[in-house]
Amino acid sequence: MRIKPGVRVKGIGPEMLFAWPVIAKVYEEFGYECVGTSISDGRHSKNSGHHCGESMDFRTRHVKPADRPKIRRECARRLPGYIFKLKTKPALHMHVRCPGRVLI
Repeated sequence: MRIKPGVRVKGIGPEMLFAWPVIAKVYEEFGYECVGTSISDGRHSKNSGHHCGESMDFRTRHVKPADRPKIRRECARRLPGYIFKLKTKPALHMHVRCPGRVLI
């Protein structure tokens, strides 16, 4: 499990800190390294969960196309309530969000 150089982790929410090692374990079980590619950095829409620490992106370009949906499904099974989406833009990645985080 590692972070892409330049990714800003400041502001990551506790729900994502909890989910990250679970996601990394799934990647590992499928034989891939888990790389966090965006947390609170990068270009995201105004209402993106990245701005409040409730979203992360993970690299999938190194994952075989047939394994990507399997990894997504297994992550969703282990982390009910989290939202997992496979995306192709701006680059191949899996977007993860824990909706409903309350900021105090």
